[in-house]
Amino acid sequence: LPAILPHFIQLPAELQTLILKMAAPDLPVDEDICGLYGLVLEAQKHLTGYAAQSAKNLMKLLMIVKVNAHKYADGDWALYKFASKIKHSCRPNLMYMASTFQFVCIHPVATDDALSFSYIGGHDLLKSSYARQSRLLKSHYFICHC
Repeated sequence: LPAILPHFIQLPAELQTLILKMAAPDLPVDEDICGLYGLVLEAQKHLTGYAAQSAKNLMKLLMIVKVNAHKYADGDWALYKFASKIKHSCRPNLMYMASTFQFVCIHPVATDDALSFSYIGGHDLLKSSYARQSRLLKSHYFICHC
């Protein structure tokens, strides 16, 4: 996640603002988040410009990336203006293909259907509701009601 910070500060201010308006959960206090706080404090020592102005903005950016970014097959991350807003479902109608950076329909989608994909991946969808909810709580800080 810290690797995104140098890219973020090179973006035009309007894109930085757009990204910082993406959804991010309230900051829970857990081991992962405590580690992120440490990264933010370290990053502030090395960054200049808009991102360095506020530890709060840096922390929000890291949380936005944590819960909204899509992973590429090579391990890189990306935020998409619209794709980052597609809702989660344990019975999704889309699948994200990291190797081609595309969403693919896996079930028919009617005009008024909401688009959805699983935030937790295919194999986890076969697990119990409790296991899926636990995974989502840890990775995306919410509990689904699928």
